[in-house]
Amino acid sequence: MGALRLTGTQNVAAALRVNSRDQKGYTEALARDVLAHAACSEEMTTGEQRRLTETVASAGLGCGGVPHHLERSLLDAVELSTRAVE
Repeated sequence: MGALRLTGTQNVAAALRVNSRDQKGYTEALARDVLAHAACSEEMTTGEQRRLTETVASAGLGCGGVPHHLERSLLDAVELSTRAVE
């Protein structure tokens, strides 16, 4: 992603939408940060705020971590597949 060139906070949500097209994964965390920023929140429209909130929610950010037993199963599967490929 290139550097965002903004003259004011009113452009942050629009820039996020334009620059996020190729950044799935990074976008959700950036949306969360934009929503948490006081100046950005004041300047964005209700629609922009709703879309960013939906982006954060769809990613599951803030919902906690993976339960330990599922994390262990996932890591075991990754290890097994790594050995199979070698």
